[in-house]
Amino acid sequence: MQTTYRICNLSCPNCADKIENALKKEMKLDEVNINLASAKITLSHQDPLSADFLSKASAIAFAIEDGVTIEALPVKGQGNTAFPYACQSDSKQEQPPEHENAHSPQARHDQSHRSASSPIRRQDMLLLAAALLLFLTGLIAANEALQLALLAASYLLAGKNVFLKTARRIRQGKLLDENVLMLLASCGAFVIGAYAEGAVTMLLYVIGEYIQDYSIYRSQKSISDLMQLKPQTATIWSEAGTRVAEPENVAVGDILLILPGEKIALDGVVIEGSSYIDNSALTGESLPIACSVGSEVLSGGLVKDGAIKIKVTKPYADSTIAKMLDMIANAAGKKSTSERLLTRFAAYYTPAVVLGAVLLTVIPVLFFREALSVWIYRSFVFLAASCPCSLIISIPLTYFAGLGKASRQGILIKGANYLEALSKTDRIIFDKTGTLTKGNFAVIKISPEASFTKEELLSAAALTEKYSKHPIGQSIKTAYGKELPDIPVDFYKEIGGKGVAMEYQGDEYLCGNFSFMQAHHIAANEQNSPYTLIYAAKNGMFLGTLTIADELKPEAADSIAALQALGLTKLQMFTGDQPDIAKRIGKQIGISEIEAGMLPADKYEKLLSLLSDQHKIAFVGDGINDASVIKAADIGIAMGNLGSDIAVESADIILSNDKLSALVEAFHISRKTDAILKQNLVLSLGFKLAVLVLGSIGLVGMWAAIFADVGIMLIASLNALRAGR
Repeated sequence: MQTTYRICNLSCPNCADKIENALKKEMKLDEVNINLASAKITLSHQDPLSADFLSKASAIAFAIEDGVTIEALPVKGQGNTAFPYACQSDSKQEQPPEHENAHSPQARHDQSHRSASSPIRRQDMLLLAAALLLFLTGLIAANEALQLALLAASYLLAGKNVFLKTARRIRQGKLLDENVLMLLASCGAFVIGAYAEGAVTMLLYVIGEYIQDYSIYRSQKSISDLMQLKPQTATIWSEAGTRVAEPENVAVGDILLILPGEKIALDGVVIEGSSYIDNSALTGESLPIACSVGSEVLSGGLVKDGAIKIKVTKPYADSTIAKMLDMIANAAGKKSTSERLLTRFAAYYTPAVVLGAVLLTVIPVLFFREALSVWIYRSFVFLAASCPCSLIISIPLTYFAGLGKASRQGILIKGANYLEALSKTDRIIFDKTGTLTKGNFAVIKISPEASFTKEELLSAAALTEKYSKHPIGQSIKTAYGKELPDIPVDFYKEIGGKGVAMEYQGDEYLCGNFSFMQAHHIAANEQNSPYTLIYAAKNGMFLGTLTIADELKPEAADSIAALQALGLTKLQMFTGDQPDIAKRIGKQIGISEIEAGMLPADKYEKLLSLLSDQHKIAFVGDGINDASVIKAADIGIAMGNLGSDIAVESADIILSNDKLSALVEAFHISRKTDAILKQNLVLSLGFKLAVLVLGSIGLVGMWAAIFADVGIMLIASLNALRAGR
């Protein structure tokens, strides 16, 4: 079973990893996942959690990072339900949560609250400002004793929280982390007389921590802003009048009244009125869509003009806006390979660095009789330069920014792992219908056998397709244009990729492709056509054929060309259509590798045969008929089916605006994100390695080490934010 809570006042990715590991070990949990971007923690466990679980878990988290608490989600109707992971107690607590009544609602209410516009407490900002003032005054002080006093005071004020955190960690027997590295380096600088370097090391380290806090805060705020897309109320209409309710309290079948300028609270069908719907918040598409009686509308859309009434078809939990917001909130919690490697790297890095610094002093002094003061200074330079903050911050921040950019473009990516995998994808397989073509089929020719009329052929085909959801079946019913009688579902059978068989009032009907006729021993004449042919039969007699045409998406050819320009030359089409139809479409858009006449099972088996460790394959489909293939691919991409349950379940990425150009944009975002990650990796490790080597041989000092830590962290963080621009 899984349980989700809010985790408050946490902005350190490295600390998040430590809390995950500590809770998993000490609380005997199967899995722990912290999503910094949405401020939530998800626990997987076999047995129910104990009554005092929250207080114990918060105590463990607090011991690792000051002020961190774990809280229950708000009760329905209380707190911020638009963004349920927003914390109510956003201040850095001075006492650990195991203190008496620390978790009571009143105790949390009484704590000082962090401003909604800033992730940093006012008290800490004042301390930092005072420390900076003392530092600058100390630099220009004429008296050496006064200078030492001012710089020492600056150091102590700036490092107050670092001292407390380090002391707490040492009491727990956990001696080595990035705080210890900074404390050793800065204290060491004071010991050897480098007062200014010691003070500035601590000052810049604390400033870097605040930059980290602010970067994570921005990511959380962007998600919180997106959560405001959720309609807060719905107006339920009835003959007795109207009443306002929360979307969660609206039932399927209720009728909602939506006035111009209001958001659609739940998915439904228009039963009265007409208007234009702005779905840009869902799809990124700015052009409003016309709707009238019978039109399906999605929650989250904005009614532009003209009041409409809709009949609700899904509860709020299954609505389009709820699924979308849940995907956005959860995306950053699915870590990429780079983030998982970083977690393992950080566990061994700090002990290795401390050991290296010790050896850097011990070996020259004991074995080569070098001066102790010289090598102690070089060891402190080594420690100051080695802090891994630039990597710890910039990697998750880059993914936050990239995922946010994608969501604003109507590209919903379920996790950083999928964004990373997309950048490494080298082969794309496309479904045809609804992906490369519009799926707006139309009957363009009715060809009955000599003994039957067009009306008899079309009515039989439409009756057979009564319950079909396939676009071809819909086009046949549209062409018939008359109301069809109810058919007991016990006498209806649809065979994917072949056709439909059913019985009605003692008559047997068949409607499908030529092989479907052959399988039922119908004496049909196979015909050649560049379009889709549907064969119909009644009581064993062949009635004739319907010619169906599908329209190519206007941006298909340009999008395929753009993907090829990105180096994605291995493009393939899977389709159930006849080879000549598939080849015609392929030639129009620039895809030469085509597998035609495939059933869904054929597509699945073919995809499995292509999967390998050497290549990553993306399958792009409509998310309905090809759900199993989308699920099986390395990256499953669904086109424009945000309202479809099966699309949301099966796909890793959803292109909610149904445009192939969004696929091109998704590749651009993934590759830009990957490029920025590599830039930060080379910058951070390259510069640090250079300073470590040069500092060890005495060519650079503490100032270069400080820049290697805080300066590179700032540059890497700013570079990471480019992924969202």
